[in-house]
Amino acid sequence: MPSTSQHTFRLFTALSLAAAIEGLIATVFLFRVPSLESSNGWFGFSVSRLALGAGAIFLSILFFALGIILARQPAWLQHAAARFESLLASRENLLAIFSIGLFGLVFFAGIILAFSTSLTADLISTPLIYQRISPFLFWGFAIFLQSLTAFSLRYKAALLEKTPVSVWKVLRPLAWLIMAGTVAFVLADILAHLNITREIGFHYVAFLSALALFLSLSYIKEEYQDQAWAKKASELCGAGLVFVSAYFLYVSTAESVNYMHTPSKAYFNHLAEAFLQGRLYLESPDSTMDLTFFNGQWYVAFPPLAAILMLPGVALFGANGISTVVFTIFFASISVMLVYLILNELSDLAWSRLSRGDNLWVLILFAFSTIHWYMAIAGKVWYISRILTVTFFSLAALLAFKKKSPLLVGAALGIAMTARPNIVLLWPFLLSIYAQHLQQRSELRFSRLFKWSALTAIPIGLCVGSLLWYNYIRFGNFLDFGYATMNVGQNTATVQTFGQFHPAFILYNLKYMLVSLPKWSASCGGKLIPDPQGISIFLTTPALFYLWKSFKKEIWIAGAWLAVLLQVGLLLMHTGSAWEFGYRFIMDFMIPLVPLLAVAAGRRVSWLFKLLIFLGIAVNYIGVLWYFGVWCPA
Repeated sequence: MPSTSQHTFRLFTALSLAAAIEGLIATVFLFRVPSLESSNGWFGFSVSRLALGAGAIFLSILFFALGIILARQPAWLQHAAARFESLLASRENLLAIFSIGLFGLVFFAGIILAFSTSLTADLISTPLIYQRISPFLFWGFAIFLQSLTAFSLRYKAALLEKTPVSVWKVLRPLAWLIMAGTVAFVLADILAHLNITREIGFHYVAFLSALALFLSLSYIKEEYQDQAWAKKASELCGAGLVFVSAYFLYVSTAESVNYMHTPSKAYFNHLAEAFLQGRLYLESPDSTMDLTFFNGQWYVAFPPLAAILMLPGVALFGANGISTVVFTIFFASISVMLVYLILNELSDLAWSRLSRGDNLWVLILFAFSTIHWYMAIAGKVWYISRILTVTFFSLAALLAFKKKSPLLVGAALGIAMTARPNIVLLWPFLLSIYAQHLQQRSELRFSRLFKWSALTAIPIGLCVGSLLWYNYIRFGNFLDFGYATMNVGQNTATVQTFGQFHPAFILYNLKYMLVSLPKWSASCGGKLIPDPQGISIFLTTPALFYLWKSFKKEIWIAGAWLAVLLQVGLLLMHTGSAWEFGYRFIMDFMIPLVPLLAVAAGRRVSWLFKLLIFLGIAVNYIGVLWYFGVWCPA
């Protein structure tokens, strides 16, 4: 046998024996503290503790037996080792094993770090569970660290090769292993009575859904890539995977800051209840901030789309039986999915030079390197409307990119307007997309543009008419949304003097949109905290600096910039806002900016672009912690 194989046998013999010893040490730590009297069983320990200990001892024995077998090197093992070496001759198989080891290492390290922070302090039983299983978490971390290090040293040259491989083939074994491990963990949790799955059962459903979609996508791409239906099926699986992943991560964020229930000042759930009871006003609201008082009743001035969409849930579970946080997370995740489809459509049209793989970087930018992250889990009245606006305008843009009927495009935009009417100023972006399609077919004529515009105007007009009628039946005035008399605290007098929009607010908004920075706070333990009026969009989303590279002589790019400028021009005259992270009004024109960023990225997402994305993720994560009281607890 070659000396390298002898070296490999000795190396993995040492690893097996080390794992056995570490398992016994973990078992000793498990039984250092007796169980509570209420759960005492044999020898003063609970059944779950004894079950964990028995499992650890059994695994330690298996590792010890494996070490002895490896040391003796029987003929059948040498034959198996030779087959294993031939299997690793394929770089895809080699990388698949490496990815499994790397995932295990990150998985155990992530759990250990997560439970070492204050983010889990408010979870009722999780700290106790962590104390019970922490020795095994460190054991698992040690096994993967040792094994991955040994494997990397043994196959260093092959791992560092630059031969192209199929990502799907590399990651598919890992996905199957994760699915099997997840099912095994659920069964172990049930048998050991840990009740972890009862606390975070949703995560398993979302996680397994994401894995199932990934495996389906992988199978289709590898086995049926030449079939006509495969592209559509792949797109659906990919979109579903993006939705589930975004939903999983947003919910996990909300749970980590203990913010899953409907907050105060959500209002739309109670407005939906009022609609079901035949009212347009709220009875005894928990707060009157940002409500409008008229004829002795409190009204929600904001347009009613959110309340309409909440009607089924409120009808089934009541106003207090639904979570507006989960509601906004659901639609925010749909927005991420729609942006994914938009970016892919841009690549397919060759309007962007990025590959579908590089599009994922721009998608991550939108989902986590913008204030969309914290807004997705805020669940309050202002954020609910804005998230819905992003969702339905994203749908309108996707329909336009896919050359769908102008009636559908106009309907999506009109629905978005029933959340935030000012979104109509982005209509030139949609028109420019249609014009770009016409130009590519050499059919760009005014008559076609006029017809398309007229058709989009039909559903938009219906939605505008519905909004105006809603105003009239509330306030007796078609044009009165109730903003002028809204109870906005110390800013009420300002609004009543200048109205909702006025040039007097331009300098104020320019400051908080472009140049406002965090402030040093001694009361927050000497940390930097954001200005509650907002901080610069270039700080919350540093990748926006790349926008200067998006200027191209294309109709749709000009339309995107025109839409952005129109929206910014209006928003600069808005009264502004308070107690927010970042400049939240950027979401009113973020969807045109995302394709522009894809164009600005060029053929490949550069290391600098990626660095700016990661900086934005870090800033927005701090923003999440700050907004929900973790960064600077009261």
